[in-house]
Amino acid sequence: MCAARQQRYAVFLSGFDYSIEYRNSNANADSLSRLPLPTNQDNNELKDDTCMYYQDIVESIP
Repeated sequence: MCAARQQRYAVFLSGFDYSIEYRNSNANADSLSRLPLPTNQDNNELKDDTCMYYQDIVESIP
């Protein structure tokens, strides 16, 4: 069963043009290089302004 699956995958991959290159373990990406980017402060301020606007609208409803 496993061999049949590998053959199907090999046929699937044969439709693409790619090359496989060996990289040493120290050349691979590590967890520190995958840290999320810092959030944009302007975006947070916009969210705060939007929340305040909605709160003002809700409070003005009789």
